[in-house]
Amino acid sequence: SFLIFFTPVVILQINTNYIDIAVSVLLLTAVNFLLYESLSIDNSSLPVEGHNRKYPLFLAGVAAGILLGSKGSGPLFTIIIVSALIVQEIIKHRKQIYPRDPGEKGNFMRSSMIPYTLYFILPLIVLGSYWYIKNWVLYGNPVYPMEVSVLNITIFKGLYKKMLDPLPSLIENSSYFIRLFHVWTEKTEFYLYDSRLSGLGPLWFILLLPSLVFALLRSIRNKEYNWLFVSILLIVTFAVHPRNWTTRYTIFMVALGAISYGSVMDFFGKKGRITSIIALVLAAYTFLTVNSLCVMPAKIREFMDLPEKERTIARHKPFNIDIHAREEYGYWMWISNYIREGETLAYTFEPLFLAPLWNDGFSSKTVYAGPFNNHDWLRKLKDRNVTYVLLRTHSEEDIWIEKKSRALTGIVEESGRQQVEFQMVFSDDNYKIVKLVKAENNTGCSLFHST
Repeated sequence: SFLIFFTPVVILQINTNYIDIAVSVLLLTAVNFLLYESLSIDNSSLPVEGHNRKYPLFLAGVAAGILLGSKGSGPLFTIIIVSALIVQEIIKHRKQIYPRDPGEKGNFMRSSMIPYTLYFILPLIVLGSYWYIKNWVLYGNPVYPMEVSVLNITIFKGLYKKMLDPLPSLIENSSYFIRLFHVWTEKTEFYLYDSRLSGLGPLWFILLLPSLVFALLRSIRNKEYNWLFVSILLIVTFAVHPRNWTTRYTIFMVALGAISYGSVMDFFGKKGRITSIIALVLAAYTFLTVNSLCVMPAKIREFMDLPEKERTIARHKPFNIDIHAREEYGYWMWISNYIREGETLAYTFEPLFLAPLWNDGFSSKTVYAGPFNNHDWLRKLKDRNVTYVLLRTHSEEDIWIEKKSRALTGIVEESGRQQVEFQMVFSDDNYKIVKLVKAENNTGCSLFHST
């Protein structure tokens, strides 16, 4: 079950305020406590027997109640759990409901339905109904702002008839199973905490999904009804979820797959060690790709197709930093291409990343040239043997240079017998790079150079 923590969306959501992990955990918790209600009438193998079984039932109701009130999909999960309980109870007490001998007939409502109502339904309603009651009172619709209609008959009027987020164009016209296959085979180039079209990770598709199929077949053969109950409940929940291709909504399926993998390990024993090695490799790969969102197979191929000297972060344009770094790419590429071994770049502001300030071979030097002081700033640059200066457009340094040379083509400041000339070598809307060129001047006066 530890393998669930190597699901990309789980790792990425840990430090966010998204509650999808909690929703799946609550669902699994409720199902876990319901396992104390075996499909078999003979419950002697259960850890809790007799009247004490009301406590697991109560805890299942608490988990389901919190689940109901936590997210808009809570009612869907709750309806499925309650439906599963009803089916389970009918199967368990079928002899009381449909007795062959009239003497076997029992009071099904008293023996089963009343305890369930008291210990499960009551905490479910108490803990999970607050938001729905509030919406009903304020808006006349318990699931406001969504509209509820059946067969074109509006039951609860709302603002929206459909989900606000439309289907991505890539899968909009795809069939049910093609959508899942597209997501699970990692067609997208990144993982994201919001999941979108990123999958459940290589562990799920390569190892856990086949393990689930194996465990289902094995449980059918061995008549392991409790396992079948859990599997069918979670699979049905997954199947009816309107957004089951959005992996953050279906994290519970990875948990089912992880437990199924345990069944595979139990069946094969020592012969199944190869699967442990595969699991370890896939877990390590997942950890790497999730912490560096750009390291996906498609991005790796794109990166390797570039010439060796062009394999820089600026050309890679990884998704996880692209929105913030796209304004930086220009000077990153210039630095990589033109700064030579032994040359020194001085930066005058706090950069987004430090690594791109070195050349492609990391043979150059980088220093911080700040804070700006128009009296000794130039001397600091000379003392540190600076070759280039990176500055922001319209910064104090840029304005100072512009005042000295309105054409922004050069400036010379007197310093003994040497003068320092700034020649602009790179410029875009946000950044500039100027080169310091030393020139001899025997006149002892300031010289402004223009090219």
